[in-house]
Amino acid sequence: MLIEEADIQVNDVFLDAGSGVGNVLAQIALQTQAFRVVGIEIQRDLAARGMELIASRASRFPHLLKISVVTADIRNIAEGSDTVISADPDSKLAQPSSLISSATRLFSHDTVFGEDVVLAMRALCMKLHHLRLVALATRV
Repeated sequence: MLIEEADIQVNDVFLDAGSGVGNVLAQIALQTQAFRVVGIEIQRDLAARGMELIASRASRFPHLLKISVVTADIRNIAEGSDTVISADPDSKLAQPSSLISSATRLFSHDTVFGEDVVLAMRALCMKLHHLRLVALATRV
């Protein structure tokens, strides 16, 4: 239902804050026309494992190559992000800040986030000038 309501088009950049192993990222990459699919995940090991699984399926499902994950703490995102992990080993990795700032659609299942993270999410949304749709599990 979210996918249909989001109306993701070929020029959209989808951002999943708290992307975990990338289930939502893979679904969006496979079922929409999104230009790029980006995750933010604080747990580097979790993000790396998810991207390993996604990359291992990319030869069969090339749309998965649109996925990148920024490993960072959303509370400190303005200070710079640590690493970008891409499903495409041949891609020239964009700077974490440019991946995030280009987002046009944002999703987060943020019910497990602490209040400080929810406030950081709100601040991030205010800075994303291209953002046209935000889907959160909690109210902002």
